[in-house]
Amino acid sequence: MITQEVSTKMNDPILESKIAEIVKLCNEKIQSQFQHESTSGYYNDYDDGRIVGQAALARRILHIINKLNK
Repeated sequence: MITQEVSTKMNDPILESKIAEIVKLCNEKIQSQFQHESTSGYYNDYDDGRIVGQAALARRILHIINKLNK
């Protein structure tokens, strides 16, 4: 399983738990793209675009979270 690590420097436990939920969801979307690429054919462009778009947005969110923690 491929996951991206996010370091947390924030001290608020509620904020940390919310960020952890966001990171988990982002990693699920990225993993979903890898699984879709390896198991599906080329029959549904809408689903392909939706899954790729979700994974791209998830990567951007993780990038922003990482920049905030540096």
